[in-house]
Amino acid sequence: MTSTRAGRKAPPRPAPRPAPLRSGSDAARGRLAAAALILLWTAPILVLPGVYHRWGWPTLLAAVLAVGCAVWVRPAGRLPGWWSVAAAVVAATLAVRALFGDAPLAQLLGRAPRYEGFVEAAVLVAAVWAGARLLGPRAPVAAHLVTVRTLATASCLLAGVAVLETIGWRPIETDLERPGSLAGNATDQGILGLIFAAWLLHNALGVWLRTRRTSWWAVVGGAAGVVAVVTSASRAALLGLAVVVIVIAVRSVWSAPRRAVALGWVTVGVAAVAGLVVALPFTRERVFGVDGFARKTIGDRLVIWRDALELVQAHPWTGVGMNGYMDAIPAHFDDTWYSTVTPDHVLDSPHNLLLQAGVVAGVPGIALVLLVGIAVSTAGVRALRAAEGPRRDAVLGALTVLAGAGIALLMSPTSPKTLLPVAVVAGVVLAREPWSRSARGLRVLGTAAVATWLVALTLWTAADGFLLTGVSSAMRGDTVAADAAFDAAVALRSWDADIPLTAAQITGGALQQGMAGAGDSASRWSAEAAARLPRSAAAREAAGMVALQRGELLVAREHLHEARVLSPANPRIWHESGLAELAAGDASAARDAFERVLELQPDRTESRAALAEACRQLGTADCG
Repeated sequence: MTSTRAGRKAPPRPAPRPAPLRSGSDAARGRLAAAALILLWTAPILVLPGVYHRWGWPTLLAAVLAVGCAVWVRPAGRLPGWWSVAAAVVAATLAVRALFGDAPLAQLLGRAPRYEGFVEAAVLVAAVWAGARLLGPRAPVAAHLVTVRTLATASCLLAGVAVLETIGWRPIETDLERPGSLAGNATDQGILGLIFAAWLLHNALGVWLRTRRTSWWAVVGGAAGVVAVVTSASRAALLGLAVVVIVIAVRSVWSAPRRAVALGWVTVGVAAVAGLVVALPFTRERVFGVDGFARKTIGDRLVIWRDALELVQAHPWTGVGMNGYMDAIPAHFDDTWYSTVTPDHVLDSPHNLLLQAGVVAGVPGIALVLLVGIAVSTAGVRALRAAEGPRRDAVLGALTVLAGAGIALLMSPTSPKTLLPVAVVAGVVLAREPWSRSARGLRVLGTAAVATWLVALTLWTAADGFLLTGVSSAMRGDTVAADAAFDAAVALRSWDADIPLTAAQITGGALQQGMAGAGDSASRWSAEAAARLPRSAAAREAAGMVALQRGELLVAREHLHEARVLSPANPRIWHESGLAELAAGDASAARDAFERVLELQPDRTESRAALAEACRQLGTADCG
């Protein structure tokens, strides 16, 4: 107690007011963090009507926008130094390999439909960084709450549209038997469902163990994720879900104070999931092999893996580079491929993550994926030991996501929609304590880089809109409008060699149907496609067929002969080549081509008739 000079006691000083819990700057950063998390977790279910590849581009755009928001938030974690070094070395190696490819720029940036070059890879690397920055060891409870609510909402939307698809309502127009609703296809729907279920069910369980309260957001969202997996009827996703269910069940029983009771509830939950699988006819038929098409796809998958392994063996140390698979793999198809697996060229993935790494970078690529998996798992175990509360639920959820999705991706193709959340959860697992200081200058540079990136992606997405317009116009017979749209698409995405190829195939089809004015357009686009993709059987075939339709027989024979070399088991190419030889007057070469067609596809009546004509011109009675 103090006194004044007159000896009187001074009045007590008022207690200091408590400082506000958050400053205006902190509140703004919190909102940015929430926006970044919402964008990251909803990006996989975004669909953009009006573009040709409507499921890929909006996901990439939303992810980059999320990274831009994450640049300015208070970091909750950071990536270890080895990650940056490894990413830089891998990027440099893949870039050098792409430069030695047949279409360097296309291989470097990406090929349709998934664009799994640097267009997608850069987004995935940034997503790992964003996951560590937003949900690292110092992430506030609010960040985990936003994540749970966003994932629950996304999971319910995914499952809701999937249920509508299952009962026969088709809210998203498509020509596929199993469209996969918001994910673009059934397998991606299933993988996303198991990702949502793994994260949310771990959160629900963690909240219950800590507080004995039910997190309804997590429970409902997790259940919706299970529904999305089961309605997808994807066996790869169902196997991944089995891994998730096992992990959740073990944690539930192990952590429960009364394990017998917990075991009973776990049994009920597993029985409910199994009952849902059995209750849905399409899913039940695929799981138990009753559906004939499902049995066929198993055999097809084994053939795909065999051919991909042969491709890896042919290029064991270098692979064929990013996006080189679709042009290189037809040479490894056997004589039964086009009659038993698919009648077309399109196969852009080996449907196995390890084989895909081997195709891209050979044995070193497979080793790298395995080493990264070990490193991430080791980091996850360390993070789990130090984690508490919501952070512990997040790490457990992330590790379970990586296990379940990893199993599923060993039997299915990759895509931006499934790899993006996997990249985010990898960042959560790898995250370490953030630096004590952050440089504002680096944030400004990061913002400038993201802004540039967003502009580029926006222009490339707009190009996809013009591509769709061009395809639609050509199918209507308006080749003038189609050419204008294709030109605009090429101007906006000049590196994309698949735009001329798509234009060539569409206008070539219009030419075959006799549409007026299609000849010059088809000739132009097919020539450009063949020049930009010289090792593509599809591009060579399109150029050869257009030249044949226009009576340019020398050009047609050259392109179709090269297409035969690139895809020696394709009966359609051999038939078209035989027609070109017959038109050119080389009945002997035509006979050989048609005989090869009938070896590959004995019931092809038009080839048998053409062979008879070739034999008639040769005056040979014992062929055909």
